[in-house]
Amino acid sequence: MTELDLANSTGSIEVDGKIVTKSQILPAFPNNDPGIEVNTYKAAIEPVWHLPGLAKRFEVSEELLRRALFEGKSFFLNLRDKDGDEEGRKKRRG
Repeated sequence: MTELDLANSTGSIEVDGKIVTKSQILPAFPNNDPGIEVNTYKAAIEPVWHLPGLAKRFEVSEELLRRALFEGKSFFLNLRDKDGDEEGRKKRRG
């Protein structure tokens, strides 16, 4: 990436050989500076909340917190019913 190569050339990013490495020279372009590469990882974490504890910290009832989450965001539907049981899902679907 141009931004990374520029940061490396100005000394903002240093090649450490582990996280930041020099790119390999391409045989088709032996005279070009290949630049640098940055090793990265990506992780997805599913939010898990202890709603009774959160409600206590916010000084609201658990019922009110569940209602606010349910009405505010559609991807929090499983929080509407305390146990997230199948009956609760059926009620929501109508």
